[in-house]
Amino acid sequence: MAYRDRPITCPRCKVDLRRHEVTALIGLSAATLQRLCARGEFPAPRKLSERSVAWDRAAESRAAYDARLLDAMRALQPDLVLLLGWMHLLDGAFVEAFSGKTINLHPAYLPLDQRRDRVRFSDGEESAAFRGAHAIRDAIAARASWFGATAHEVDGEADRGRILVRKPVQLPADADIETATTRLRPVEQKVVAGAIMRWIYER
Repeated sequence: MAYRDRPITCPRCKVDLRRHEVTALIGLSAATLQRLCARGEFPAPRKLSERSVAWDRAAESRAAYDARLLDAMRALQPDLVLLLGWMHLLDGAFVEAFSGKTINLHPAYLPLDQRRDRVRFSDGEESAAFRGAHAIRDAIAARASWFGATAHEVDGEADRGRILVRKPVQLPADADIETATTRLRPVEQKVVAGAIMRWIYER
């Protein structure tokens, strides 16, 4: 689903963010998104334009869907594309079309050097980077003491684009996926907000 918003003025920096059109690709149904907004777990937009770009794998090829998704995004003409809970790997044509304009939110504390597969935390602990579609599950399975959230630019390699903002979060020993996700949600919001601000400053 495509979710459009014009961020409001930043109270700290006094930058008017409404000059930028932000479109988010969200791996959620409209009803789920509305519930998250109502509970304050997802920022409610000033303007919401829903557009479903669903993929019926039995009726449409991957290449055809990727082309249709790219056409839909080009029609929206966003300044910035956010991937929030978006589990579909974007093809090369999409990445090229929105190069430097696409940010992914990943539920792990990724290393600043994205060539590395392990990351070190402030207390000296080191763990796997937990890339991929099941980062939270993998962190729990590894009995990691930390996980986190990272916003990074999207390039041709999954979860290896340039880091914009990252924040670590302690992972309780008895956490399950539901409690870990709930613990991570407010941190993800801050990470996304920080990534948008950095993207604007670097333009």
